[in-house]
Amino acid sequence: MINLQDLIKSGIMTPEDLRDLESEIEVKKKKRILDNWEHDIWQGSNGYWYTYAYVNGKRKMVKKRHKEDLEKFIIQAEENPTIEKLFDMWIKYKEEHDRLVDSSLMRYTNVFHHLINKKQSICQKKNS
Repeated sequence: MINLQDLIKSGIMTPEDLRDLESEIEVKKKKRILDNWEHDIWQGSNGYWYTYAYVNGKRKMVKKRHKEDLEKFIIQAEENPTIEKLFDMWIKYKEEHDRLVDSSLMRYTNVFHHLINKKQSICQKKNS
């Protein structure tokens, strides 16, 4: 694997090149998140931007004055998934790779809902 610090020391890259590369990676990461967002994004007749998102386990409409603010909300929501989102991702993975049968899906879902508090987030900080 290539060490970026070695490239800088040898003069192949400059620190500015490294910052540009990091910036480009961040832009592509955000674009990928927005492209894969599962809900529509639209501008209402009042000028506000809207989408749907799961907030505390419930589907809610999200409204922001500027599209950039809505995009920041989406990116933050995807970078800090709730336990429900992680469970859904895991179930989709299991269905695609392990040929999950209906009885197993139902058992996993029942156990999840029985044992996990829906309002709890595994990755987000609790407000104090």
